[in-house]
Amino acid sequence: RRLWIAPSWAPGDPPDERLAVRIDAGVAFGSGLHASTRLCLELLEDLVRPGVTVVDVGTGSGILAVAAARLGAARVVATDLDPVAAQAAALAVRANDLRGVVAVVVGDLLAAVRRPAEVVVANLTADLLERLAPHVPPALAPEGRFIASGIAAAQAARVREALAAAGLAVVRERVREGWHALVAQLLPDGRAAMAQPQSGGSARASSSAARRP
Repeated sequence: RRLWIAPSWAPGDPPDERLAVRIDAGVAFGSGLHASTRLCLELLEDLVRPGVTVVDVGTGSGILAVAAARLGAARVVATDLDPVAAQAAALAVRANDLRGVVAVVVGDLLAAVRRPAEVVVANLTADLLERLAPHVPPALAPEGRFIASGIAAAQAARVREALAAAGLAVVRERVREGWHALVAQLLPDGRAAMAQPQSGGSARASSSAARRP
């Protein structure tokens, strides 16, 4: 794997020319230790290509946003409803010298997105992922991928159903320590199907809401 996760105070450079992601453990979720976060990091390594745009929903500590930038994303939008989490993410962006690449926004995903992204990643709870699913297709580029993580085994079927109802097809699934991560893409008519999002209100997501164990 190309990413090297370490606290900001760790001395030295990463080994073997790996990409440093410096994150300090704090009140915001996302130290890189939780299985759902590791799944997201692995999938970002697989999917992020130089020059793409990435959206990180419920960014928490900012670890996934920083990782996406390190992997070559030209623009990363990191959103969180929790101002404390957003502040932690902003500190991580500064610590990794990525202020010109990563924008941290407090608020709703759709309010922050100005153009479709090649990769949208959300490491949340199953309930939040179900609420978010109908709003993903308009934020996703035609050949883009949506990474949904933070899904317990008993909830995976629910999330798959929500993605399918939103016009998204699951094309990959990974499991680690009982946690599932799904990768989905637009169905051929997925964007048209999302012209009228399902009811349920705005898709708002915070790393601090209904946190996993």
